[in-house]
Amino acid sequence: MARSLTAKHESATEELAASNEQLVARVVTIARIVGRDIASPAEAHAILRL
Repeated sequence: MARSLTAKHESATEELAASNEQLVARVVTIARIVGRDIASPAEAHAILRL
């Protein structure tokens, strides 16, 4: 798993993201690799108290 995470990280840092959507996609990919759950938009609003 560490090798996969390193490869993904290196790939993600080769160029700047063109949009917030790309940044979010990268974070979601990393979170899934390390076994974290992804909050839905509604859950994120509740967590951030928006």
